[in-house]
Amino acid sequence: MIACVCVSAKPIAIIHRELSMHISDRIIRWIRETLPMDVFLGSALVGFSLIITSYLLDLHSVEIDGREVGYFSAINWSVNYAIFFPFMLYFMMKSLHSVETILAAFSEKRMLWKKDYQAVEPGVLQELWWERVRHVVRRYLPIAIIFAGFVSYEEWFRTNFSPLILYGAEYIEGPKDWGVAALFTGDQGTWSLALNTAFDFVCFSVQAVLIFCLAGYFLLMVEFARLVSSDSKHFKRSGIFLIPDVKSDDKRRGFEEFEPLLTELLFASLFAYILAYLSRLQTAYLSCLDETSLWGFIKNDILAGMNLKGDGQLFNLQPACESAFPMQLAGVLMLSSTLLLFLVLIFIVFHTIRETAKRARRVLQRHAAAGGDTDTAIGVPAKQVVERLGEMQIWPMDYPRFNMLLILSIFGITALFAYRIGLVVLGVVLATVIVKLVSQIRKSGE
Repeated sequence: MIACVCVSAKPIAIIHRELSMHISDRIIRWIRETLPMDVFLGSALVGFSLIITSYLLDLHSVEIDGREVGYFSAINWSVNYAIFFPFMLYFMMKSLHSVETILAAFSEKRMLWKKDYQAVEPGVLQELWWERVRHVVRRYLPIAIIFAGFVSYEEWFRTNFSPLILYGAEYIEGPKDWGVAALFTGDQGTWSLALNTAFDFVCFSVQAVLIFCLAGYFLLMVEFARLVSSDSKHFKRSGIFLIPDVKSDDKRRGFEEFEPLLTELLFASLFAYILAYLSRLQTAYLSCLDETSLWGFIKNDILAGMNLKGDGQLFNLQPACESAFPMQLAGVLMLSSTLLLFLVLIFIVFHTIRETAKRARRVLQRHAAAGGDTDTAIGVPAKQVVERLGEMQIWPMDYPRFNMLLILSIFGITALFAYRIGLVVLGVVLATVIVKLVSQIRKSGE
């Protein structure tokens, strides 16, 4: 019996390994060959299709207890998935494409060397990267799928399926909105309840994709940071190291190649943050039963920021009312986007790339100071190498600088919780834009 189990287990293990290799290769091929714009258009199509479907099912505008709680006015669903989610995916995909461009540029600029100062063959670092992607896909992809599915479908079952199909309106434990609209509007028949439940299921499936993308992107960027780290075990195992491009006229000496990737990372994080912030606003609105519309809920704070209207209590920014319901989606997105912000700010930008640039500079400085033949190896005399390394700028971006990025990130995370701060700042920004536009119009008319 034991022998039979062992014999049957071996083919299962082989099948599992071959299947995981096949899936990881297909995902890598998809990442490399799919254009960011295709991802943007496909996800936007899904988002707008949900809006159109909500109109067909008469869920786009729903009034329950005198409050507007339809799908179209639910900005954490309609606006997020039709606009901001596609933009986030676009920049995520674009940054993944930039990784291979950066690694290829290191080879082209002869910034990758072996211990004997022989240039590394092109493609070596790219192969290391895709090897790490394959590792992430095989080890963590199933966990990310299970996590995203559990979070989304557990919420769907508890807040939508159970009251619509199993127990009725008495079971509703959260705010009443379009997700349970069939219990309060229309004929409240079996067909209406089933369609409402099915639409909810599709929406929460899209939410699962969003959570999976956030988790997967986080894991891939951590792996990229580990790959290019100054202490990278992959570099040590391969016997290669990075040096600055002292021939470059840019003071970042080759590390300016990171700038497009970092810019795309920042934009991906920005749109992830917007997704979280709009979810936070919608949750706060649904929790405050005194307001009948989202605009009525947020307008006073925006107008206060514009100095056009409001009670002027700009420093009294506590929530208008305390939430009596679980945060659910907003909580998940707030956590995910906060992790993304810290990933970009501290782990990727501040620690990894800066430390890698410092180590690369230090390695070449020591080699030049020890009388190494830099003229033969990289085509620049040792004295000039030392001079150009002394002028090297470590921060890989022209804008924003680290201090500004830190301040913006702290403000953004704070505004996720004290959401009224964000509304007031939005009012200030809108007023500034309006004043500048009026000023420009007047100048052009003179």
